Amino acid sequence: MLLAAAGLAAYPQANLIAPTPHQISAEGKTFDAPESFRLEIPASLQNSIAVKALERDSLKFSKEAPVRLVMGLKGDKNVKKLAGMIPGSEGYCLSITPREVTIAGADEQGLYYGVQSLLAMMADGLLEECTIADSPDVPFRGVVEGFYGTPWSHSERLSMLEFLGRHKMNSYFYGPKDDPFHRDRWREPYPEKEGKEISELAKAANDRAVNFYWAIHPGADIVWDGTERREIVDKFRHMYDLGVRAFAVFFDDISGEGTKATRQAELLNYIDSAFIAANPDVAPLVMCPTVYNEAFQKSYESDYLDGLRENLNPGVQVMWTGRNVMADIDAPTLDWVNPKIGRKAFIWWNFPVSDYVKDKVLLGPAYGNTPDIADKLAGFVSNPMQYPEASKIAVYGVGDYLWNMKAYEPVRAWNEAIELLIPGAAEEMKLFASFNQNPFPNWQGFSRMENEELKPVAEKALAGDQKAIMSIAESCGKLKAAALQLLADSTNLALVDELRPWLEQAINIGDFGITACTLASTSPQMLQAAGKQYTDQMIKYGDAQRLHIDSYDKHAPLHDFQTGVKLGTTVLLPTLDSLYQNAKARLK
Repeated sequence: MLLAAAGLAAYPQANLIAPTPHQISAEGKTFDAPESFRLEIPASLQNSIAVKALERDSLKFSKEAPVRLVMGLKGDKNVKKLAGMIPGSEGYCLSITPREVTIAGADEQGLYYGVQSLLAMMADGLLEECTIADSPDVPFRGVVEGFYGTPWSHSERLSMLEFLGRHKMNSYFYGPKDDPFHRDRWREPYPEKEGKEISELAKAANDRAVNFYWAIHPGADIVWDGTERREIVDKFRHMYDLGVRAFAVFFDDISGEGTKATRQAELLNYIDSAFIAANPDVAPLVMCPTVYNEAFQKSYESDYLDGLRENLNPGVQVMWTGRNVMADIDAPTLDWVNPKIGRKAFIWWNFPVSDYVKDKVLLGPAYGNTPDIADKLAGFVSNPMQYPEASKIAVYGVGDYLWNMKAYEPVRAWNEAIELLIPGAAEEMKLFASFNQNPFPNWQGFSRMENEELKPVAEKALAGDQKAIMSIAESCGKLKAAALQLLADSTNLALVDELRPWLEQAINIGDFGITACTLASTSPQMLQAAGKQYTDQMIKYGDAQRLHIDSYDKHAPLHDFQTGVKLGTTVLLPTLDSLYQNAKARLK
């Protein structure tokens, strides 16, 4: 009998599969994974993305191997025994016994995802007897490179595509604000070098079952004289020749003539008919509207969404960020917008993006979106930070959530992501990340929980509880030690380099915290015995440490577009400041 995946932890090897499968039948019986498989697959699938995935992971095949690996699509004779168990689009059924592994996909994407589940399960050299039936909750899942700041490098994009495919996310929207051929020079074709990189990205995405959406952003200088239709279709044909098979048009963050909804709809309808429909291998057209959240609708043009609903072809997907620019998504949000746009919204979730708080890095779990909205969504993509490795912590959780909403556990996904990204210092990263989660304060009032477990301890410490003060000092010591360990770790150098300014600042805060707690916890009798010179020296030391935190915030070596270095601003640093100032007042 197939069981819901809520009890997945009972299955030692299946528990390694991410995202969490929907249904699994297993008794917990494990065995050694074979050194090679005897592959049996229809000739039509010999060069499929699923087989390429096995080859990339260096899986060995031999005609003499004792264990069969049977792969096929729904309707193929070789997987007929699983036909009744294969879920819908992008779904797969995976059956494992000591003598045979069978993967049956609803389509090639599903077969690819079945392969990813097999590879994840046998990552530590074991397999488990089981049957898994699995498919995603949301049709389009992934990221939108749409932040303001330094665009990702070519290698960083390739790494993200690998990450998305590995974790069953199928959409990458290429829309970096600082790519001139996306925005300012949108009419022009890419030069040879940049065009070659786009081709490489499109191929890498296709090999990993990812839709590589190339987005154009024409609204800033569009003139609506009819030439824009030809210009955009010509640009899309250029991108098609480079290998792109998914397209989007962004009208966000513009003003003037480009914002007219009826004009936008006319243009998009033309593209949809003249280009998208003419190329059957192209994904549905997606647009980001000028009014892309409820707050804008109320304060901008009240008839904008009416213009889209009444004029836009039903097959064009419309992006939406929620009640505000930064907002979590729930059923009331979608019940409000879906009738307004006449279709299911395609969510652009502005998390973990940090371009509105450039002095912070957001390393917390992906949470806040409710588990009851799968059937109200056309798609859902996360807008990450300009720091791609650090963004993978949240992106991993987004993928888990969109695949199986009801089984999603944010903290579990957060732990898994960190252990995957930096296995050499995972516990240290979890500790450090706990102080880098809350973007508040910001112009949207968007906040996340940070150091919740430290709040009651901080309250007691500020009330004079000596044990609580020493606990705060211990937290400071652990934060400093974690930062030092991460700076020395070599298992993910790219991640450490992205976080370097905040890691150095964590050391500064840790040092100040230990001084502040030492003064706050020292009794008057001990201070009197030590003498005024000792007290004055400690205060001088503490003052210098606190000034150094502020100085580092303003003058540290920063990444491009980074404006400062802040962390622990929700609980830790305010508590340390209060403890220190109270101690100074008492000592004077």
